[in-house]
Amino acid sequence: MPDPRDPEQEEGQRKSRESHAPPLKPPKRMTSRIASIPTPPAEYRSDSTRCWHFGYPMSMPQCKQFLEKYRSTAPLDDENDRNVLPDVCACARKWSGWPGIRLVLVEPMGDTPLPEWESATRVYADQHAVSLFMIISTKNSWFYDHRPYQSELDTLTSMFGKEPRWMRDATEKKDFKMYGIEL
Repeated sequence: MPDPRDPEQEEGQRKSRESHAPPLKPPKRMTSRIASIPTPPAEYRSDSTRCWHFGYPMSMPQCKQFLEKYRSTAPLDDENDRNVLPDVCACARKWSGWPGIRLVLVEPMGDTPLPEWESATRVYADQHAVSLFMIISTKNSWFYDHRPYQSELDTLTSMFGKEPRWMRDATEKKDFKMYGIEL
């Protein structure tokens, strides 16, 4: 019977285990480069009351189509659509690997008109805004500097089926905390 305290035998067993172990590879995030994101539009420099966010504007029908494609479980019967927007965030985080995507509300633009693009959520009772799944923001240096890797941004762009862009927040900077994502 082999002696378990024999150093030569113990060394041989360790080498045997190491030779069968898969080679270590750096995590996927370590092998990619930081995403290339355009600078905010010039208007943001003179806008002291609002943040600008870079992300994907989505209408409610687009959000529902997104979930039909990417949600792994059947949707709950939700007549008020209250879970649609958080579920889009959760699916985007899961499938892209980028944990920093967040939901904010932005002002409608020419190609995101109301009421077709109106968000199902509001910060103010009388607010009419568009849902934007934010990647980065001018809110502060952390939200601006904390960026996905290019591979994660490419995956998100493929998932959302459109290029991300800069849009102006629908709430004032002082009310940003109402999103529940204050650092």
